[in-house]
Amino acid sequence: ANSALRKVGEQTIASFDEGTAGANFISDRFDEARDELLRLHPWNFAVKRAELARSATVPEFEFNYFYTLPSDWMRTLGVFDNDTGKGHIDYSEENGLIAANAENVYLKYVYKCEDPNVMTPDFRETLAWRLAMEGAITLANSNALYDRAKDAFEASLMTAKSTDALANRGTPLPRGTWVTKRTRSQASWPE
Repeated sequence: ANSALRKVGEQTIASFDEGTAGANFISDRFDEARDELLRLHPWNFAVKRAELARSATVPEFEFNYFYTLPSDWMRTLGVFDNDTGKGHIDYSEENGLIAANAENVYLKYVYKCEDPNVMTPDFRETLAWRLAMEGAITLANSNALYDRAKDAFEASLMTAKSTDALANRGTPLPRGTWVTKRTRSQASWPE
């Protein structure tokens, strides 16, 4: 929050509710900006896994069961019928529920991470630029500052997403004749 305020030339704050223009702006926009940024990418620090509880409510058609999403859910990354993380299943997200035909449902998801100590430094910097972008208009009343903050936000977001993605190991290619033919034929190509 204070990094964002410094970027637009505002005084730093000790609390979101201290009553200054900067504190009021941060209090109003911080949670929404953080949550918007969390939903943009499967950030490694904000990924959780859970076995979902079956709801007493059942779908009217198409699926056999409803499962309740976790209270801290932000974005679904994968839905499985087993705890190995393999075997994606057909599902639908509806009104805070997952509709599926599986007897058991396991969810990989982005959760609402509210602890800045868990967030990576580049995510926090990106969030600061996101807030600064909005603060440039709201607090500084400057279109030029908005343009600079927008450019910095976009560059910071690209860097943060790249750095985060590099922490994941590559997904192995599926087995099958198409993949086998493609990888064998590439090996024989002249260099």
